[in-house]
Amino acid sequence: RRRPRSGCAGTLRVEVQRCSNLSIFDKAKNPYVVCKVGQVEERTTTQTGTLDPVWRAPRTFVFDVHEASQLCSLNVYNSDMNMAGAFNDPLLGRAHFSLHDLEEAARAGMIGPPSAAAAAAASGHPPLRRSASLGR
Repeated sequence: RRRPRSGCAGTLRVEVQRCSNLSIFDKAKNPYVVCKVGQVEERTTTQTGTLDPVWRAPRTFVFDVHEASQLCSLNVYNSDMNMAGAFNDPLLGRAHFSLHDLEEAARAGMIGPPSAAAAAAASGHPPLRRSASLGR
């Protein structure tokens, strides 16, 4: 486990495990997810030929958290082999939440328990049955 850097309230660990029932956009079948907290972005691998991708060996993205009002955004794109770069790829779905909302959901038992870190640093991996849905 990585400790938060000096000046940070804590860390947020994000693991993208799956998406389901993604929108069909121009015969989209090559999804990937971009996760962003603050100015830091991380990207999953592209899953080809599916609208219900599963990342069997997902990478855990670790973000420094500075305050509970920070947002975490998850955007699902279709990798279009004819275009270059994520910003040209069609958006298939999105979800976002504040870290404060994540902590409140953990307290209410809607997701896994928060870590012992400060309120702004909810961490852990919620079970799949409690995962967030992405959609338009």
